[in-house]
Amino acid sequence: AIVTRNFDKAAALKLKNNPLPISTVLTRSDAPAKPDPSALNAIATLWSISADNLLYVGDYLYDIQAAHNAKMRACLYAPDETPSYADQADYVLHDFYDLVALVESYAKKVELC
Repeated sequence: AIVTRNFDKAAALKLKNNPLPISTVLTRSDAPAKPDPSALNAIATLWSISADNLLYVGDYLYDIQAAHNAKMRACLYAPDETPSYADQADYVLHDFYDLVALVESYAKKVELC
């Protein structure tokens, strides 16, 4: 899913120019803007997954705050410089390939339980 602070038209234009196989897109037209957790909570409800079993990946402080406000783990994507607020995230990624390893390591932990 994608949660964006943008409006519908801006999000639709971005996805038109950068097609992604993602069917759930929530904008500020659907829920209050981040760091409000409403959009993230709506996704958890839609997917019937407890928020504490979800990881929200974003690239700004409001993403970290929204995840924590929704009782989710927060993953900060910081491909260049690590911002001063990075310590507020549960995880910090500098490359999206690291996300695969993070998800796989979490999946292994769940299998062991």
